Amino acid sequence: GESGFTGINLNPIQADEACVVSEWGQRLRVFRKEKEVSSYGCRYPPTLGRYFDPQSQTLNSSNPNTICVSGSNLLTIFDLRSKGSQTRIQLGMGTILAMSIAGPQQLALGGTDRTLYTVDARKWKTVNRIQSITKYEITSLRTSIHKLGAIYLTSLDHEVLMVDLMGKISKKSTGTHLSRQALRGDSRWIGIDIARSSFPDGGEDSTEDLVGVTDTGRAYVICGAER
Repeated sequence: GESGFTGINLNPIQADEACVVSEWGQRLRVFRKEKEVSSYGCRYPPTLGRYFDPQSQTLNSSNPNTICVSGSNLLTIFDLRSKGSQTRIQLGMGTILAMSIAGPQQLALGGTDRTLYTVDARKWKTVNRIQSITKYEITSLRTSIHKLGAIYLTSLDHEVLMVDLMGKISKKSTGTHLSRQALRGDSRWIGIDIARSSFPDGGEDSTEDLVGVTDTGRAYVICGAER
C-alpha cells in the first residue's frame, strides 16, 4: 500500500465506495470499487477520515455526502456534492486521534489534549468542550447504539469510560462533572467497538456489548454495557 496510509472508511450505504486518507501525500481519496473517483488535498497530514451526513436525523445516514477529515487540531469537512468544497474547524491545541458520530447531526472528537469536543454539524461549530476527561490522550471513541448522548472512550491507560453527554454541560465542564462509568482492563486498550446483542424474542429488549482488546492480547466483552 501507499506509504503513510492512516485510515480507510467504508461508505455505509454504497458498499463499493470507500474514502482513504494518507499522511505523506496529505490527501483524501475516494475509491469506487478499484477506481479512484476523486482526490483532495489536506492542509495537515490527516489522521482520520469518516463519511457523515449532516442532514440525517438518525445515526444511520441515508445519503452520506460529506467526509470529515482530521489533521493536527483541524477538522476539515469535504462536501462531495460541491466538488469537495471545504469547511474547517480548529479544535484546541492537540492532535485529533479519535472521531465518532455522537448523535443525529453531531460529531465527537478527542486526542492529545485530553478534551472531548462535540461539533454541531448543522452549523459546523463546536457546541461542547469537556476538558481533562481522561488522564492521558484520547485514542478511541464509540457512540452508544441505545443510549442517546452516551460515548465510550479509551486513552493511553487501562481504563475504558462511558460518559453521558445528555446532562447539563457547559464549555467549562470537566470530565469529573459528568455521569460516567469506568472499567479497568489488564493493560492499555488497543481498540474498542460496539456490537448489538438481542434476546431470543428480539425487539425492544436488545442490548449492546462493548468489545475491546488490550495490548497483552486479551479480549474483553462487556455485556449490556449501556446499563
